Amino acid sequence: MRRSAPGRAPLLVLIGSLAPIVGVLLAVPAIGRRRVLDDHVLELIARGGDRAVARASGVDLFEFASGLRDDNLRMMDAGSLLPWWSDPELKIGFYRPLSSLLHRLDYALWAQHSELMYVHGLLWLLLLLVLVQRLYARFEVRAGAATLAAWLYALNDANGAVVSWLSNRNALVAASGVVATLLWHDRARREQHGPSRWLAPAGLALASFAGELGLSAWAYLIAHALCFERAPLAKRCAVLWPYALVTLGWACAYVASGAGTQGSGVYLHPFTDPAAFARELPGRALVLLGAAFGPVPADLTFVTSPELAPAAIALGALVLTALAWVGRAELRRDRALGFWWLGTLLAVLPITASFPSDRLLLLVNVGAMAIVARAVRVLWRRSAVSRPGARALALGLLLVHGVLAPLLLPWRARQMQQFGAATERAFACLDAIERLEDRTLIVLGAPADFFVSYLQVERAARGLPRPAHVYWVANPRAALHVAVTGERTLELERDGGFFTSPPEALYRRRQAQLGPGALVSLPGFGARIGSVDASGAPIRIELQLAEPLASERYIFLALRGAAYERVAAADLARHAIAPALALPELLTRSHLHTAFARPTRDP
Repeated sequence: MRRSAPGRAPLLVLIGSLAPIVGVLLAVPAIGRRRVLDDHVLELIARGGDRAVARASGVDLFEFASGLRDDNLRMMDAGSLLPWWSDPELKIGFYRPLSSLLHRLDYALWAQHSELMYVHGLLWLLLLLVLVQRLYARFEVRAGAATLAAWLYALNDANGAVVSWLSNRNALVAASGVVATLLWHDRARREQHGPSRWLAPAGLALASFAGELGLSAWAYLIAHALCFERAPLAKRCAVLWPYALVTLGWACAYVASGAGTQGSGVYLHPFTDPAAFARELPGRALVLLGAAFGPVPADLTFVTSPELAPAAIALGALVLTALAWVGRAELRRDRALGFWWLGTLLAVLPITASFPSDRLLLLVNVGAMAIVARAVRVLWRRSAVSRPGARALALGLLLVHGVLAPLLLPWRARQMQQFGAATERAFACLDAIERLEDRTLIVLGAPADFFVSYLQVERAARGLPRPAHVYWVANPRAALHVAVTGERTLELERDGGFFTSPPEALYRRRQAQLGPGALVSLPGFGARIGSVDASGAPIRIELQLAEPLASERYIFLALRGAAYERVAAADLARHAIAPALALPELLTRSHLHTAFARPTRDP
C-alpha cells in the first residue's frame, strides 16, 4: 500500500499540538466531590456488594440487573435501581473488565477523594486528544485540515458529557485504544513497521476489554482496508485476520462472563434481539449523526424532549445529505475523505444498541470532525464565492463546532455535578425523618425514573440511613392525579398515560406492557393496572398498600418544583401534582439555589 507522506507547516503543527491541552482545560469543571448514578453502583460492588445492587462481588462492576427473577424482585421491592413495574427477567450487564480494574484502582488509592477520580478521567481524555491529533496529522495531506480537525475534536462539547461522569470513563479508555490501533495499523501497512503489526491487535484488545465501544475499531479498520489497500477485495479483508482473532477471543470471554441485555426497550442486543435492534437502528443512527454534525444533542431526544426525535432525525438526514452533496467531487478523488466518511457511518452502527447520547460519539466524532474541517475549508477558497450554498453550510458548521461547542464544553463537563447537587437538594427532606430505615417512601412524581431509582444506592454508598422500600411513579412534563379509593389504596392517573416516556422503556419493553387488570405483587405492596389507552399504555394504576395510608410506616413525597415535600395521608384525596420540571430546568434551578443560598452555621 502506498500513500504519500503528508507535508507539514511547522507553525500549523505547533498550533495543532495545543488543541489537546486547551480541550482538557475546558473540561476541568468536571472535577468535583460528587459521584452520581452508576458511580454508586460500581462503588458498592467494588466494596463487596450490598443489598441495594444486583451483584455481591466480581471482576466486572457494570451489572445493574442480573436477569434472575429473585434478584430483580428483591431490588424492585426495595426500589433500588428497578421500579416496581420492571420486567422481572430484566438483564443489563456490560463486560468491561479493564475499566472495572481502573475503578478498583481508584477505590484502592483515593476512595475518599472523588476529585482525583475525575482527574484520572481527564488524563485519559488528554491521551485520547493527543492520539486523535496524531491520527489527523497522519491521514490528512494538508496541515491546515489536520490542525482544524484536531481543534474541532478537542473543543467538542460532547467530550464534556463523557468526562462529567466517572462511570463513563470506559468510553475514553476504549476510544484511546481504538485510535492507537488505527495509528499502529496504518504504520504497519504503510511503512511495513514490524512492531506495529503486533501493537495494533494489542490496542484492539485493550479497547475491547475496556468497553463495548472498542468494537467500533472495526468501522475504521474496514474503512482503511476498503479505501487505502490496493489489492483485490479478498486480500484486503485478509489483512484484518489478526483483529478477527482478537475479537473472537473477546467474544468468548464476553459470553463466559454472562454479560448482555434482555427485556429492556432501551438496551437492545443486536444478536439476541436482532429484530428490535434493526427496528430502532435507522432512527437512532440519524439522531446520533445529526448530533455529531449539528447543534442538537442526542440526549434531548431521550431524556428531556422525546418529541424532538422526528425533527432530530430529519435534521440528521438533511445535514448528511448537504455535506455529501457539497463534498461529492472531493469524495470521488480523495481516499482519505472516503475513509473518514465510511468510518463515521460504520462507527455509528454499534452504538445504536444503546439510547442516543452524545457521550457515545467519541469515535463517530473522529471521522465527523475531519469531514467538518474539510467542509469549513471552503471558506478560504476563492471558488466558494460562486457556491453560496457551500459557503453557508461551512459558516453554519463553523458556528456550531468552532463557537457554540467550546462555549458549551465547560457547562457539559459540569452537568453531572449539577445533577448530583439537584438530587441532594430534592431529597434533603429525608435527613429530617426519624427511623428512616423502618419507613416506606411513596414518591409521587419525578422528571425521570432514574431521578429516584438511584436513591437507595446513593445513600448506601454515602453511608446514610435509607428507607426500607421506595415505590414511585414519574410524571415527566405530565400532571399526576391522586385519589384515595380505600383505606389502603390510592388511584393514580397521569396525563398521557404511564410508561410512555423513553427512559421508562429502560425497565420494560413496550411490547411487554402491563395490560388492563395486570397485578404486580411485591411483599407489602401491590399495583393493579386499571385501564389502558388505544396504544396499550396504562392510564390508571391502583396502588395497594399492606397497611392503612395513615400508618406511620408510610412517607408520601410530592415533587414541588425542584424539591420533594412530605404530604400528609389526609391530604392525598383528590390531590393534583403539577408536571415535573424538565431535567435542564431542574438542574438550573438547583444550581441557582445552591449559588445564592445563604450559608448556614452549625449550632
